[in-house]
Amino acid sequence: MSPTSLANRATLRDRNARLRRVPLHRRFAATVARLPRRARGILALALLLLVWRFHAAHAAHSTTHSQSSDLRKPRTSAKSVLFVPTQPRHPSARLHFANGAVQDVFARTLLENDSVIEPYEDVWEASEVVRVELPGGGVLRTQDEAGKTGLLEVGDDGKCLGPSCREARGIRLELDVAVGLRALRDSDPSQPAILMFPSDLPIGPADVTLVTQFSVSRLSRFERMLQTWDGPMSAAVYLVDEEDIQTLDSHLSSPTLSPRWQRVALTIVKPDYSITEDALLSRLRYPINRLRNLALSLAPSPYTLVVDVDFVPSPNMHSILSSRAIPLINRPSVRKSRSPTLRRTAIVIPTFVLASSFAGTFPTTIEELESLYTSVPQFASLTDANAGHGPTSPSRLFSSPAQSSSLSAIDPAWSYEVCYEPQWEPYYLLHRASHPLYDERFTDQGGDKQSHTLLLNALGYEFRILRDVWVIHPPKTDRKEEEWPAARLVQRAGKADGSAADVKGAEEAGEDADDHFNLVAQRDETRFRYFQDFLPEMENAWGGNVRYPRGCAARVMAGRWSFGKARAGTVFGL
Repeated sequence: MSPTSLANRATLRDRNARLRRVPLHRRFAATVARLPRRARGILALALLLLVWRFHAAHAAHSTTHSQSSDLRKPRTSAKSVLFVPTQPRHPSARLHFANGAVQDVFARTLLENDSVIEPYEDVWEASEVVRVELPGGGVLRTQDEAGKTGLLEVGDDGKCLGPSCREARGIRLELDVAVGLRALRDSDPSQPAILMFPSDLPIGPADVTLVTQFSVSRLSRFERMLQTWDGPMSAAVYLVDEEDIQTLDSHLSSPTLSPRWQRVALTIVKPDYSITEDALLSRLRYPINRLRNLALSLAPSPYTLVVDVDFVPSPNMHSILSSRAIPLINRPSVRKSRSPTLRRTAIVIPTFVLASSFAGTFPTTIEELESLYTSVPQFASLTDANAGHGPTSPSRLFSSPAQSSSLSAIDPAWSYEVCYEPQWEPYYLLHRASHPLYDERFTDQGGDKQSHTLLLNALGYEFRILRDVWVIHPPKTDRKEEEWPAARLVQRAGKADGSAADVKGAEEAGEDADDHFNLVAQRDETRFRYFQDFLPEMENAWGGNVRYPRGCAARVMAGRWSFGKARAGTVFGL
């Protein structure tokens, strides 16, 4: 080895020895100082993110550990989401034969020469039928070898009675609402029950089912909705009191009943009528999300739109949704690459309310609606211009680009994208199989729709407002008519056990304190509540930034630095 190489090796050895004597943090600082400015900025950002992630994980662990003993505040530990079944539910009867065999019989209808026929199914076994399980309102018709028809007699204990149990060779299940309601009247008052009656009409691939729920006191509102919607419907009816059974029976058996009821898939829910304080409390807490889920499970079409019964759909809404909204949901999207079966698009329906002083007819065009919205005094407004429906952005709704019939359904002129905001609670159209179920722990009003919209945001759904369709709430002129069943449980303002804070908050909002009985009810700590119970669960499962608009396009979010207009301390922060 040459003298020069030996000298170089010695020099390197000396320099390395000197570097080893320099503390590690100083060597790191010197290395960073030699980096370009942009590289130093990227490194600093990476270090900040690393520190934030460590502290966030540590805080979440500490929170979970400190609350593990609090059984009143359940927490989720996984991203568990339940969706509406891909196919509607079909009630069935079950035959138990003496030889141990079992046969399920479904209510079926067929179209033949534009006439609806109900075929008989073959009885599988020659053995005697010994026991029968019937759905609510179900009747079994039989046919023997000679073609003679009759009814299969079933005792109260489900035991099959009479010669038809041995002689039946054909069987047919029929669902009769009158039979079901009669059975409810004769049943044990303390025994809850659910009756389900699917619709028999044929369904197309682009049909949209309007899904709603109501108590018997709102039957007239459902009739109003029924007259303005020209597609299939699924409704869940809640029987708050025992006399509601007879009221509903009389209404449905009326000779003047609209033939449009044939398009309705009907679910009837009877609660526990026991004369106890607990039963009364449970019965009067209107199970709004449970009713929505029941109605959704019976919706016959591939697409569903959940709207409360108080609202009136705009003219021709079903046909507009079928032609314009369905292509928007099914259009190619980057979101589908993450889950080819999940359609992450929600078509939001603008929601308005007419002023109590309004005495005209409902608007039939977007121009008429805009005229009412911009009039002085204002005759139409968003049902909640705050966070509830404010993100709908009416200014963009009414400033639509020039439209023509030649535009394709997915042309931007027909719709516009908006970002999710906390406490937003819109009505929207979803693909049935991509429709998460509602959280049934919510009762009455408050958090019931907010929680569902937050879940869609956590899943990365896109929200698009469709033009030329809307739902509108008629003028509120009768306070008693607007009350929920839980109003019976809440003391009115001014009494000793009323909440002064709630009354003051309502007055500051410019509203009568009596209109906010449900706000008082939702402050009840025995209820499941949005901020105190649901939101911490979502943050634990989906991260602390779950309310950030995850499915919103960057171009829509440009220039926006804050989201949400209401907080927990406000009247609207249910």
